[in-house]
Amino acid sequence: MITVTRERQLRRPISELWQLLANPHNLPRILPRIARVEVSELANDRQPVTAYFDFGIPLGTQAAQGTFSLIEQQSIRFDAEQPLPIMAHWQLQPHANNTKVHASLSFDLKPILGPVAKVVPMSIVKSEVSRELEQALARIERLRLS
Repeated sequence: MITVTRERQLRRPISELWQLLANPHNLPRILPRIARVEVSELANDRQPVTAYFDFGIPLGTQAAQGTFSLIEQQSIRFDAEQPLPIMAHWQLQPHANNTKVHASLSFDLKPILGPVAKVVPMSIVKSEVSRELEQALARIERLRLS
């Protein structure tokens, strides 16, 4: 399992960031690899969501069926098992008129790569995911509610 975390203090109130991040329809606007999402009816405080991840050549776009869950004004989480285990987690903490955002992404490449996953250079994968999380945090700071 690969886990990458990033943290940044954003110059936006927690209420604005919560509205942006708590809406699963905004995932493609935030995370660079998510091409689109399909959101189903809320069930037991969890929102079924299918996120379509663009993994590039040769894996293409892969659908990840999972759940989107919220803890009011504190935590947003997306969990999926197929085609690979993935967990994206956003934690928000108010700090004056700003918000401290902790972003974490965990995943396992073995289910989609098989034995090839053992030879994938993890340092390169982590570097790329780190760059994408930084990009997501920058997008969050710039995006406005629609």
